[in-house]
Order: sequence, then C-alpha cells, then structure tokens
Amino acid sequence: MNRLGTLGSESLRTVDERRIVENLLVGGWAYELREGACAEAREATSAALARWVHAGLPVSRGAAGERFYDPVEVVNFMKLSGLRDRDPFWTERFLSTGRRFVLAQDESWLARGVPGLVEGLGPRRFRVTMTRTFDLSSLAPGRSVRLRLPLPVEDGALDEMTLELVADGIPVSFSRIPGRLEARLDVPEIQKVSLGWRAEFTARPSAADGAPLDEESLALYTRPSEGFVRVTPRVSGLARELAGEGASRNDKVRAFWNFILDHALIGPIHYHEIDMARAPDWLLDNVWMDCQMGSAVLVSLCRAAGIPARVVGGNMLYPLAPTNHYWAEIWFEGEGWAPYDLLAWDLSNGGRDAAWRDCFAGRLDYRMKTLIMPRIFLGPMSLALPAQWHVLVEPAANGLVIGLGDAASGRAVYRDEINVETPGLPPGA
Repeated sequence: MNRLGTLGSESLRTVDERRIVENLLVGGWAYELREGACAEAREATSAALARWVHAGLPVSRGAAGERFYDPVEVVNFMKLSGLRDRDPFWTERFLSTGRRFVLAQDESWLARGVPGLVEGLGPRRFRVTMTRTFDLSSLAPGRSVRLRLPLPVEDGALDEMTLELVADGIPVSFSRIPGRLEARLDVPEIQKVSLGWRAEFTARPSAADGAPLDEESLALYTRPSEGFVRVTPRVSGLARELAGEGASRNDKVRAFWNFILDHALIGPIHYHEIDMARAPDWLLDNVWMDCQMGSAVLVSLCRAAGIPARVVGGNMLYPLAPTNHYWAEIWFEGEGWAPYDLLAWDLSNGGRDAAWRDCFAGRLDYRMKTLIMPRIFLGPMSLALPAQWHVLVEPAANGLVIGLGDAASGRAVYRDEINVETPGLPPGA
C-alpha cells in the first residue's frame, strides 16, 4: 500500500478532471452552490487540484494530454495535505462545511460554533425522496430481474413513516422487506430503469431503549466472524492491550474509540484490495479506513472484549449532503445501543480538536438508518457489481447524486438521487 491507502494502480486512474471537481464540490462548497456561486466554487476546486498534482498527486495522461484520476487517491491526498499543513483546502473547505452541516441543526449551536447535546434537538419531521436509476445494458431485454433499493428502518430513532413507491412507467412488482425495497420486472428495450420512493417520517437523535438482549441476540452480536468484522488473534491482543484487566465496559469502549481516532486515517479505500480473511488486520496495517471499515474495526475490538456491537448504516439527513454512511452501535446494559460515528474524525480535524472529537461518541444527530448488520441489509440482486468500481457524488437541487460505476469502463451501474426536505422549517434552516 502507498501513503494514500491504495496499491496505486494505473488502471484505477480513469476519472476525468471535470468529474473529480464535481465530486469535491458537495463536501467543500455545498452552501456556496446553494447561493449560486457555482463558477467560483469550480474555479477554486480546479486550482486546488492543480496544486495537488504539482505536489505529487498521481495522475494518468490521455492521448491528448488530459488528466485522469483515481478518486480515492484524490480525496486521501487532499486530507493528508491538510493534516500535514501543506494545503489548506481540506480544513478551509471540507472541515468548515462539514461542521456547518452539524451546527445548522440548531441556532444556538451555530451561534456558539460548537455542537451541544444532541438530545436537545428533539423530534423533527423529514421528507426524503430517493430515485435509483439502473443501467441494465449488461442484461438482455425481456429478461426477468430482481433489483433492490435501501429503505428507511423504523426504530426508536425513526417512526411515523408514510411511504409512496415510484416506478418509471414500467410494470413492476414491489415487495417491502425491512431495510430494502425489492422490485421484480422485465428488462425494457432501453435497458435503463428508474425506481424510487418518497417517505415522510419523524426522526430523533440517538434514541436508545434499555430492553435487554436475549440470548440469541447476545450470541449474534458477539460472534467472532461476520463480514468485515473479524476477531483475529491480532485484534484480540490489541483489545487486551488497549483496555487492560478489570476495566469497565465504558472504559474499554473509550479506549477503542480513542485508538482509532489517534491511529487511523479516515478516507475512501478500494474494497477489492482488502484481504477479507483478515480484514481488521489489513486495515490496521493500511492505516486508511472508510466509515464502514473503521466501524468494522471498532466492532471487532468490542467483540474481542465480549461487548455486543454491530455495524449499521444509512444516510445522514443534512439536506445539502444526505450521503450514505456507516457507523457502529455498541450495547450498554440498561441504556441500549449507543452509536459511535467516525465522522467525528473528520469534524475534529483528524481527532485533534477536543471540542469536536467526541461529538458522535455515544450519541448521534438525525439519521435515516437502512442497514443493521447482520439481520437487515440490502443483499445481492440480478445486477452484479463490477470487480473494481468508483463511487462519485455530484450536487443536485435539494440533495445530491451518488453514482457507482465500473472503474475500468466508466459504465454506470446505478445512480442514486437523494433529496431531503424538512417540512415546517423555514427555507435554508
């Protein structure tokens, strides 16, 4: 692995400069884009990209001299440059914008410049629209297929939901399963399908109930092997080293949380490069972890210490950036599932700002949960993922577009457009 958390393959530098700039706009200029300062935002982002190339960001050249990039290398180079005080773009743009997403949820937070207790936010009504457009050009027209979309999970933090399903004018058979919407249809001649839903629900911050875990759930959430969660000998040894003998559950979790904040770099990675048989060990060696893999390491450490823990995921409900995201939930007797979200690493400038370091340790703001491993997840469908892929975002009118495509060919597999509104709040609140 290189210093950017990837093998540095030339075959992955396939994204042109325009799309790289668009990919950076949401995280760095969301509020300016809303106000119409699009040209200025793109110009400043292009200038930052040129600086990174001059400073050593890897690029590939096309036949006409045009530049192509690996988005993973771009984002991680940006973050590393900010952490080492070599380029201000990450701290001045991404850090400040991310903090504003959080602070904008409460006027008093915005005035003070630091988040308060999320419990004071109270319940809030949200309206979310999600449309997933599938590229079915790899499948023959007329073939019967099964496609899937994530759905909000109703629990203590999200309830009172109404749901309307949307199809793109084609015959579709829908079925609802916790955490997902399943659609069965025949591939149309155009080989492109848009499916979606509109939901309204009430969300609450970090709601937890103290109901005890039954024996089956206790065994499930402490088992040593589950997807990316692996209690390897190295993880067990690290858990003992960090927590020590006789430490309380809270002290153990705090030690694991601090270790990741202090020793990991949180940024995108390439999943095809991970050694699945020893995923946490691979991540500890690699240092770079994304939100899903960082959460898996935290859960692995907890399970090594006999503490029930699980990986969950969904979307943040920041109207200008409802990105898909993962975090961990850890079980505390008498309290329930407590969330631990490594977004705090970014918000605290790589764990260095004490005022933000623990903002999402044991508590969380508004989220739309769609995945609770291992019981609720999207699962496979007729449309297979490519061996190597890129995920790119771009701004939309009331949210953003997230696209997953083949890294080699550039062909889109699917694109999600997600819009979030807050009925009852004034525009821009």
